[in-house]
Amino acid sequence: MGLPYDNGLYQNGGYGGEQVWNESPYGIDAAGGGAPSVLFSAPSWQRGITGYRTRTVPDVSYNASESGGVGVVYTLPGDTVTHLYLVGGTSAGSPQWASIFALVNQARAQQHRGPIGFANDNLYRIAQDRRTKSDFHDITVGSNALDSPVGFNAGPGYDLATGLGTPDVAKLVPDLAASAGGILEDLGAILNAPHGVGHGSRHHSPHTAIPG
Repeated sequence: MGLPYDNGLYQNGGYGGEQVWNESPYGIDAAGGGAPSVLFSAPSWQRGITGYRTRTVPDVSYNASESGGVGVVYTLPGDTVTHLYLVGGTSAGSPQWASIFALVNQARAQQHRGPIGFANDNLYRIAQDRRTKSDFHDITVGSNALDSPVGFNAGPGYDLATGLGTPDVAKLVPDLAASAGGILEDLGAILNAPHGVGHGSRHHSPHTAIPG
């Protein structure tokens, strides 16, 4: 995700909003991805939500901006100088989502329950339940088209640029901690997919390659 406001995510004490990660206007040739599959059918927890009969990504979003990105401090072997490197893309978003699930599993352990495991089905259930849908910030601004007209726009609800949106971690962690363990439907779809097809047998739009 990127931030449409110069002063950050929160404005005047409340949620200010986010937009699709796309930094081409700022001189950084990078943007998010997302598309429907040409090979895998939609798992049960996506049906009736995404508008597609095939598996779609992304499922969720997180901060990916490289402009003002995540600062990582490191040193090189034999070097006494400390360096600061700004990280964006999935190199920033994925480990931060991993830390959210670490908090979820810690909370579940305190309840004497096992790890959440595969969580996609629970994420979609939470996002569709009116009692818990505020666990996600719905992103409705921006497009992931990069250097071409090929891409997808954000809009209300699930979309192919931002998925379910970004998490409100303080709300999402206890709701995932209280959820049943996840199912492994995606793994079954992969194992049962036709062999030799690889990248799809039908014509489809080119993918956007992103760093991270």
